[in-house]
Amino acid sequence: MRIMIVDNDEAWTRSLTILLNGRGHEVHPFTSPVSACEFIRQIADSGFLKRANLPEAVVLDYVMPEMSGFQVLGRIGDALGPGCRIVIVTGHGEQLKNSRLTETGVAACMAKPVDLDELERVLGGTQHEEGAENEI
Repeated sequence: MRIMIVDNDEAWTRSLTILLNGRGHEVHPFTSPVSACEFIRQIADSGFLKRANLPEAVVLDYVMPEMSGFQVLGRIGDALGPGCRIVIVTGHGEQLKNSRLTETGVAACMAKPVDLDELERVLGGTQHEEGAENEI
């Protein structure tokens, strides 16, 4: 599965990338939401064959300095297509309590630390074997 991660926390993004790559996913990590938006726009504007390279899932931080996850979705949501699974993650779990993001097409909102098996389940991927480290 092609997964794009957009999170300003470099260490978390790097760790999640390594873990998802280890489970067989193609991961495109971004610590800048602006760069992530540019990446999606370049693919979306480059023709039919390149559109096949769009992510099938996006793991998106809710709170980032340059723009919020909701603002990122506003910029790239139409380019991603209806089949793309969006998961919002945040280290500020209390913000998700009142969030109505699932009403905007977001598959799930998850507080960090994220259980890797649960994240894969929501994204539509396969779960990893028991006994592996599951929280990131």
